[in-house]
Parts: sequence; C-alpha cells; structure tokens
Amino acid sequence: MEWSWKMFQPSCIWDPRCLGMARHHRRLSCVNVLPVLLYACEAWSPSKADLQRCLAFENNCLRRILGVSWRDNVTNQTIRQPPITARIAGQPFFLPGRVLKTLPDLALKTSQVNLRMDKGEERVVSVIIGIAVNGKAVGGVLHAPFYKPVPRTVWALGPLTNAVIAERCPPGRGMTVVLSEGETKATLLCTRKIDADFIMASGAGHKVLMVLDGLADAYLSPHPWTSKWDVCASDAILRAIGGVMTDAVGRPILYHKLVEPRNLTGMLASRTPEIHKRILKQVPFAVREELIWNERAP
Repeated sequence: MEWSWKMFQPSCIWDPRCLGMARHHRRLSCVNVLPVLLYACEAWSPSKADLQRCLAFENNCLRRILGVSWRDNVTNQTIRQPPITARIAGQPFFLPGRVLKTLPDLALKTSQVNLRMDKGEERVVSVIIGIAVNGKAVGGVLHAPFYKPVPRTVWALGPLTNAVIAERCPPGRGMTVVLSEGETKATLLCTRKIDADFIMASGAGHKVLMVLDGLADAYLSPHPWTSKWDVCASDAILRAIGGVMTDAVGRPILYHKLVEPRNLTGMLASRTPEIHKRILKQVPFAVREELIWNERAP
C-alpha cells in the first residue's frame, strides 16, 4: 500500500520506474491529468494563447511518458493523436444536451427563416433557437449568416454566453431606439413622445444585434408583430450580459408551451436596466392601452 501511494506523488507520477510501461503512464494521464486539465472546458472561451499553453502542457506530459527527448527529432504531431485542442473545441457542443436532459418543463422556440433576397435585405436574415424552462428564457442561439461586416453567432445558456455589450457607436451619440420599418399609429406616437433618436430596421434578430453592437440603446416593438420564437433566444442572451427584455408594458415575457405565440403586448429590449426604465416611462399611455386591449380581446 505504501508503494502504491508513492506512485501517485507528483515527484514519481512520470517516473518509468513506478509503473514500468509507457502504456500504463498514458492511461494514467487520461485518468488523472486530462480530466483535471479539461474540467468545465465546455464553458471555456479560450484564446489562441490559451490553446497554445494547453498544447505545450500536453506535449511535455506525453514526452515524459514516452521517454522522448527534444533531441530525438520526433515531432509533436507524431506523439499526440489527436491534439488536446480538438477535444476542447468539441466539448461546447455537448453542454446544451447535458443541461437540457435535466430540465423538467422545456419549451423549444425556433424561428422561421424568412429570406428576403428579392428586396436585397439578406443582411437582416437570422436563424434563432430559444430554450425556455418553466416559462422563462434560459438559453438560445442567434445566428446571422449575412450580417455585416462579418456573419455573427451569439449564444447564451444561463449565465454563460459569448455575447458582449459594445460601446456606443458612434461614441458621442445620444439615446437611440430602433423600431420596425413601417409607419403605424403606435410607431408615430412613440417617436413623438419618447425623448430619443429613432432608426428603422427589419428583422427581430437583426435589431437585437444592433443593440449588442452599440448601434442602438434599445429595440422597441409597440405592436403585436413579433412572436415568442423571435425573442426567446434574445431574452436569454440579454439577461446573461446584464440587459433587459420585457413586453412594452413592462411585464416579463412568458414562454410556456401553450402560451399565445404572438407578443400581443409588444416588446422592449434594452442594453441596461436604467435605459429600460427610462423608455418604459415614456411609452405613450394610448399605446399601452391598445396593447393591453389586444391581450384581452378574444
């Protein structure tokens, strides 16, 4: 028993005299070293330098296991098959499945892809997958294949996300709200009453990306044009980075399986809670009343 304990001491773990055969050392590496090194790697967002450090550590371990010196002219590619970076890159795809298996009340909201090539508006096309549990958005993916200047994919699962809130662009601009294209009575009332600059754009996912990229401070939809599958993923992404999304009246949006698919009371997505409260206070009373009436109407 004393000898077996000494084999797992840091000073002895790579010594060929402890186990005697390189294949046993390799198994020991897979059992004791890699699980510690790769713990929670499915939630990592590693940089290139981080991956290089992991590769260097793996190369050092395997060379000591096999007794290969740097002077033996044996390449790293010969020693490691496959490299550890391949495992790190593949792990994030398993995380959503592992989490979803534990969820008792799951609603999956997927967007309808509406290609607008005939109008030259392919830049606003987005593919959206939202995940809701117990009526609350907990995760999702927002993919914009034609977004300019480069395609974008943002995701969130609980507090984990690759999204970030960019600085205002341009830096000196005032409060800016993005609205859906098309003039309606509710839109005109909002532009008159809300103290902000307004820009028009198409696509619910595209407008959320504008908020994330600092082109707008909030996205307001004062009419029942959007659906749950349009905003479920965006709701989870904004919440993960400190933003807020509610309906245009200020109430949380519910995503139950049997809930009304349309957002009858509109929606408002903001970069920060302060901006959200400021805009909610300025939404015209007539717009609020009309949205609430839409919800109560049979």
